[in-house]
Amino acid sequence: AAAINVSDYMNWIYTIIPSSDANLKVKFQGAIKKVDTDGPIDFTDGARGRDGTAKNPWMYVEIIDLQDGAAIDGDTGVVFSGTGSIRMVEANINSLDWMGVHITDRTAGSVTVIAHLATND
Repeated sequence: AAAINVSDYMNWIYTIIPSSDANLKVKFQGAIKKVDTDGPIDFTDGARGRDGTAKNPWMYVEIIDLQDGAAIDGDTGVVFSGTGSIRMVEANINSLDWMGVHITDRTAGSVTVIAHLATND
């Protein structure tokens, strides 16, 4: 997943649009910064990095379902099982520098994720 710099924003709303046959999970990744550089986090690399050090620290972040206010654990993500139901979720990105979206466990279908970033100004 590509890292998107969110350091100038406070709120992030995602619209998740699955195909009608989508069978997959959508997880959201967050990070503050790399330990040894100001460059973007590499969300395709492990949080400890290929060399085993913690220079690329990131984690899956909790999100809130805007339909019912339920918290969705970052490690669980939004699960689609053959339904095309559109979902909207919010990520609290206070103090985060980088965000990413990771599609996992895909066995069918596709998904489009649109990010809406805002500040409270």
